Amino acid sequence: AEMFSAIAQKYGFTYPAKEIEKAWETLLTNQFHDIIPGTHVKEAYACILKEFTGVVETAAKIKEDALKVISENIKANLDGKAIAVYNSLEHSVDNLVYLDDINVCVTDEDGNNVPVQVIKDFAGNKKAVFYAKNIPAVGYKLYSVKGAAAKATDAPVVSKLENDFF
Repeated sequence: AEMFSAIAQKYGFTYPAKEIEKAWETLLTNQFHDIIPGTHVKEAYACILKEFTGVVETAAKIKEDALKVISENIKANLDGKAIAVYNSLEHSVDNLVYLDDINVCVTDEDGNNVPVQVIKDFAGNKKAVFYAKNIPAVGYKLYSVKGAAAKATDAPVVSKLENDFF
């Protein structure tokens, strides 16, 4: 939340200093040695859970607001709806991206088709999923998503399975 808020200031985002400070204060007040490992008394659990939930919700809202401002300022020259996959880490990452629309075609910034697979989430809802490769450190990678001429597959199209052991 803090990093993306700092970046979003470039685009006019107001850094939420008071909200971030309050979240940090709550987190640090509750971080002492009995709480983090779960050795606190049972009666303290409800209070701690409520406070930690508030910290997580505050951070998520701040991050979402900051990313919205950043996203609105990305100039994408892609065919279809552009989506940005963000990476807040100090090294590049690969990650799965889940989409609610299952009838999509995804391409990367270079126009290469990205394989999409339909899965069911834990609630039984169908989702389209694709593998976003090499998302740069403290950055993003753009993908184009548009309605598919052919539906995403329900199963992998791979006919073999291999890894370092097999």
